[in-house]
Amino acid sequence: MKKITVANYKQDKFYEKAVGAMAAVLQRQESVSPIDVMLQMERLTPKQIEDWRFARIAFLESVTIGGLGTVNRILRLIGFHAHDLNLIPSHTVYRKWGKGKNRIVLRFSKFGDPNLEAAWSRHYTCPKRRRELKQLKVSTDETSSKDSL
Repeated sequence: MKKITVANYKQDKFYEKAVGAMAAVLQRQESVSPIDVMLQMERLTPKQIEDWRFARIAFLESVTIGGLGTVNRILRLIGFHAHDLNLIPSHTVYRKWGKGKNRIVLRFSKFGDPNLEAAWSRHYTCPKRRRELKQLKVSTDETSSKDSL
């Protein structure tokens, strides 16, 4: 396998599937995460995500369909395509679901590699949708303030 770079990522065999999955997710919601894409591509199941969120699975990569190389390729493709779409990246911390004070930070990879953890926990938001939502909120606030007069 060749290393994925900016010059060759559109020729990767997973490119079309990753792009299609990202498009499907962005149709439903205003942001996309690698977990959403992996769910859309059926490389993860909702049950696996739930088990991981409740810390019944030590790290998410252990249950992802495909080898680690494949998963890493898809993560890189997501990043490159998000950049092409001018999506805004933001870091999200995933903590264990449940009650109590022991809300540990969940791990994505076996060895906790900072680059992999960052790639998995990065969400991408559409700037146009963010702007539209702000405008909607402002217009709603203006309408409600006029109604109160």
